[in-house]
Amino acid sequence: MAARKKEGDILWRSGLLQIFISHFCHDKDFIYGPRGFKSAQEMNETIISTWNRLIKPDDDVYVLGDMFVGGTKTPIEVAQNLIGSLRGRIHIVRGNHDTETKLAAYKKCRNVAEIENAIFLDYRGYHFYLSHFPTITYTWTSKKKELCRMSINLCGHTHIKDPFFDFDKGPIFHCEWDTLGRPWMLDEAIDSIVEGAHRYGRV
Repeated sequence: MAARKKEGDILWRSGLLQIFISHFCHDKDFIYGPRGFKSAQEMNETIISTWNRLIKPDDDVYVLGDMFVGGTKTPIEVAQNLIGSLRGRIHIVRGNHDTETKLAAYKKCRNVAEIENAIFLDYRGYHFYLSHFPTITYTWTSKKKELCRMSINLCGHTHIKDPFFDFDKGPIFHCEWDTLGRPWMLDEAIDSIVEGAHRYGRV
């Protein structure tokens, strides 16, 4: 089941944020290396510092899966402490690394507002489908259609730098840390999607 949210369901403000795939504690150089870090510890510290610098306590933050990838050697309490140190109300979409044990730990964190398999989100007249995996929510056709009349997929999973990597398949926009090196503000993502749709001749 996917949760649906509309403007007015929660505290909406210009600082509403939707965020990347964090992969806290993922001690593999193919994850932290391309992000410009020398270790998982450096990656953790930078993400936490950047998160808390940009996000206010009453911002809503959407994590599109794989919040914590510590492996069996990292106690689950580490994940809870990391999440507890983050500002904002956190909405988690389940990713492929989010086990039942991790989800149970997330639920105990005071700043986690919800955990869903996917989330429908209506904002500024646009309709979004938030998921971990890239998902085709609309197929481009020769007949052009306004963006506000289709569902736009905000996703992660692939760790690529180009947010339009899957845009040829449909209105799919990647929001990984790797694309921007910081959280995406939803208003900022909308502006980028609109510009990209016109640039690629999709609307």
